[in-house]
Amino acid sequence: MKTFEATVRLSNGQTTKVQVNATNQTDAVRKLEAQYGRSSVLNNYAGELR
Repeated sequence: MKTFEATVRLSNGQTTKVQVNATNQTDAVRKLEAQYGRSSVLNNYAGELR
């Protein structure tokens, strides 16, 4: 598994950076949307950390 970082919008309107372990970028975005809500991942993007 790889570690990805993304900016998500919280329910109160603020944004924060979060990290998630996933096999690929698509899986990372799906995991974050499952946790924070649909369309909560800004730019629908999670970048891999090195």
